[in-house]
Amino acid sequence: MDLAAGLLSESEAQELQKHLNSCADCRSLLQALQNEENVLADYFARLEAETARRQERVLRALERSSTTPRATRSLWRTIMTSRYGKFGAIAATLALAAIATLFLSRSTPAYALTDLPATFDQARVIHLRGRHYFSSPRKPDGAEVPSVETNNWIDLANHRYRYTSLGASYDGKGNVTIRAMEMVCNGPYTMMVNPEAKMVFYMRSSDLNREVMTYRLSRMAWMELWGRPDQLKLAEFVKVGRENMDGTVYDIWQWDMAPAAGGDSGAPGSPVVSPSASLRFKLWLTADHGRLTRSQVWMPNQDGQWQLRHDYQMIEYDVEPPASAFALEPPPGYAAANAKETAPLTGLTTSITSTDTYEYSVPVSFTLADGSVVMGWHSSGRKTRESQEPLFASLVFGGPLPKLPVEFFGLKPAGAVNGTTYTGYHLAWTRKANQFMEWGLYVPDGAPPAGVKLLGYDVLCRFNLDPQPKGTIHMADYGFPVGNAADFERCVLGAMAEFSDGGTPPPDVTWQKVVDLAQKIRNH
Repeated sequence: MDLAAGLLSESEAQELQKHLNSCADCRSLLQALQNEENVLADYFARLEAETARRQERVLRALERSSTTPRATRSLWRTIMTSRYGKFGAIAATLALAAIATLFLSRSTPAYALTDLPATFDQARVIHLRGRHYFSSPRKPDGAEVPSVETNNWIDLANHRYRYTSLGASYDGKGNVTIRAMEMVCNGPYTMMVNPEAKMVFYMRSSDLNREVMTYRLSRMAWMELWGRPDQLKLAEFVKVGRENMDGTVYDIWQWDMAPAAGGDSGAPGSPVVSPSASLRFKLWLTADHGRLTRSQVWMPNQDGQWQLRHDYQMIEYDVEPPASAFALEPPPGYAAANAKETAPLTGLTTSITSTDTYEYSVPVSFTLADGSVVMGWHSSGRKTRESQEPLFASLVFGGPLPKLPVEFFGLKPAGAVNGTTYTGYHLAWTRKANQFMEWGLYVPDGAPPAGVKLLGYDVLCRFNLDPQPKGTIHMADYGFPVGNAADFERCVLGAMAEFSDGGTPPPDVTWQKVVDLAQKIRNH
């Protein structure tokens, strides 16, 4: 071992070499030791940069600690800044790990809670398994409404998903109806699973629809874990305990969110919870790396007692989904209402808002890298059947929007009365089955708030009708993110083509023209 480590004198090495020349077993042992030394050398070479960073962090923690004697701090700085041979480096690294565990676990965790949203956004596969609980009232016999198990998979890379949408309706007499509809999308087909009727129904989806839908579901999952981003304050989470499960240590963090209309959620850093809090979030993070593995959301019931609403007991990112996750065969005991071969095609559709005098829809929106929004919308009057073509005849690229019965002239970040406003400009129009769709570019006059990514927009509208209806607000999604020319061609132009009789987008709309227009508007 000393020979392999280079610790023998020249004469000692020569004497041992004589023995090695005549002993095959010792030569084999020396070769094994040298191979092992080479592996360790390679390992520590790769570890060097990371070790230096961790080493300095531990030293700073030791020097800040009031419980560490001054002599001990000086000793460890001497040890960890000295240079050792390769085998000495092993011992120093092990000591570093022990000290880090001892001191850092008592003070600042070795991770940042504020990294959680970014980690979620970077995941290409999201797996959430747990249960959903329903609030009061109870059933007529006094029994609790049973919880529903969910096992959601979102494969953003391949535009596949398995997602359970949940809801409960109450009739005012204590009777509760739970609706749990599961959607399974894999390739061109989507299977809708209705547990109440024991039936499945197949649909076909366009490529763009699957991509947009997968993204929307990932945003829904985000909110189920942490709630609204404009109210989430990860910096105010308080560490309330530790738990050891199956040999892994977890830190438990908690935050009580005050009601949106006001109230006090308690002083930051204090585990004492204000009774005025409207939501309680609990997160389980691995004590070593801060990996989120469990999330709970609680709400106060009618008696003011905390009641569990969501409990995701398994949270995984970028794991390989099992083949069964996206299987499109009906579950045992279920019947198929139709066949895949006859499944209807669904595209970028949305509900239509309709009144006695007008109707409108906002089927899709896209947010560009600079924060501008491309939004498609339609409106028409209920009392006239005249063609809308004259309203589009004189429009120009970058000019005013068409004066349709309901004109969506601007956007505001959802729930924001003041602050950033997005003003609309005409890009193009399409027509399908005699329905005209306006495609507008909405450019913000300031920096959008962080929460807009999940909350979307309030649509500002004016009525070109006589008499004037009272104002209304429509919500629009943040929309699918579009960051480059390829995204623009696939998504924005793809959506325009989907709402065109000819299946092609307007020829004069390009990524560069739209980006240049947004920049020109900002400069003015």
